[in-house]
Amino acid sequence: MHDHVTDNFLFGYKILVCGYWDGNNFIPVDFSLHRERGKGLDTIREKRNLVQRKAKKAEAAYQEHKEKHLGKRKILNSLRKEMTSNPKVVNVLELILLPLVITLFYRTT
Repeated sequence: MHDHVTDNFLFGYKILVCGYWDGNNFIPVDFSLHRERGKGLDTIREKRNLVQRKAKKAEAAYQEHKEKHLGKRKILNSLRKEMTSNPKVVNVLELILLPLVITLFYRTT
């Protein structure tokens, strides 16, 4: 890719095409692909690698947060299931413990 501002080839490749041109049409006959070595290519690779590392780190943080949240949801769902299975305990647990448990779980996130 050619950067017209700095007049450099950024990704390190040039193509040379030989062909016939009549002013409107171009008919390619032969081509040659050349790789360039230089500092510009190295800086682009470094930027690309940095972006890839950041993306992996963000994905890992998201997965960790997701697993933590799903673990809390499992605990809350099991408490809710236990409360509905025993109707005598439901009133006490619903009024006192469940709001307390929910607020404690979600304050830690």
